Amino acid sequence: MREAILLLHPTLAMLSVISAIWVIVETLNASPANLNRLKNAAKLVAILMFLTCLVAGYYYVNFYAPDKAIILKGSWKFAHNLIMESKEHLFFMTLILSFLLPVVASAKDIVSSKQTRTLIVSIAGLIVLSSLALEGAGSVIAMGVKMGLLQTLVK
Repeated sequence: MREAILLLHPTLAMLSVISAIWVIVETLNASPANLNRLKNAAKLVAILMFLTCLVAGYYYVNFYAPDKAIILKGSWKFAHNLIMESKEHLFFMTLILSFLLPVVASAKDIVSSKQTRTLIVSIAGLIVLSSLALEGAGSVIAMGVKMGLLQTLVK
């Protein structure tokens, strides 16, 4: 169960990133014919990011403590002290952007307003960039656990 949850949270996040890229593509090609797809993709980003938050939060509360202890005993303490602590707080920016996206994508003037399209692309782009940074942070945290375990074996 622990491993499935650990794999589910970045999978949901990356599906959200793919959906945000989909929003960008639909917005760059905005026409009356694709507005429903754009709006549905924006909603999908919010839903997937919310699910990412739920799964990641569940993992953190129920399973992260032993990993934290391993990291803090190893040579990569920064993986928790800096990276995890930052990730915990920076994720909320991505979550808020994900909730904002469908609100902005519900605007009536998407096809006619370059400003609205620019705003949608900017929000979706920030979701993509921040999510990829958070994924990288997760990799550093996983490496912190590995380094802690390796040091335990060497001692």
